[in-house]
Amino acid sequence: MSNAVALLAAIGISIAFALRLCWISVFVGMIARTAGAVQGIMFLLVLPLSFGSHVFVTTSTVPGRLQAFIKVNPLSHLVGTVRGLVIGAPVTDHLLWTFTRARYDADATIAAFSAGLRDAVDLERVQLELLEAVHRSLRPAGASVWIRAGSAGPVDKVVSDH
Repeated sequence: MSNAVALLAAIGISIAFALRLCWISVFVGMIARTAGAVQGIMFLLVLPLSFGSHVFVTTSTVPGRLQAFIKVNPLSHLVGTVRGLVIGAPVTDHLLWTFTRARYDADATIAAFSAGLRDAVDLERVQLELLEAVHRSLRPAGASVWIRAGSAGPVDKVVSDH
């Protein structure tokens, strides 16, 4: 593929992706009350996609819990496609992932991210710190933290102080 054709393909794919993404803005615009609210909501949605991708750094340099998110981030695959077209690298996997709707499975995305997060985070410490924060701020008679073994699994551990 010539450089000009590859560059035009990269621009076309980027525009097609942007058009797909802009429908989220349209939906938010229909339910939000003001233009400022739409801008704020969209900023909160797009910021994690931008910085939670391999746009700025390679995937291997980030912690494991973020690697799971990068691997399912659609912007990462768009960038992989555009980079591949511009430098002449393979693009098929990234391109198919970017434009195949079946890949956008929210349950699978959340499950992959939470699995990586569970492996990287000391859950007992988080439970204790959460209970301490609840007691400092609310001063309840008692508090409990329940953590499930999996997304739909039985309760793995209950920490309580009453």
